[in-house]
Amino acid sequence: MLNTNPEDNSPDADSYFRERILWSLQVLRAYAEALKPVRESGITSNDSFGFGM
Repeated sequence: MLNTNPEDNSPDADSYFRERILWSLQVLRAYAEALKPVRESGITSNDSFGFGM
């Protein structure tokens, strides 16, 4: 799946994963846009907890 040469791909699996990747990227972008005010507020900047919660 996801090969440049379509003959190397399983049509069902390739189509499924391409669709799922696009959907996942749309969801990720929506989260990034929704959380922009949180990042800009500075509340998430904390040297003691560099890796988040």
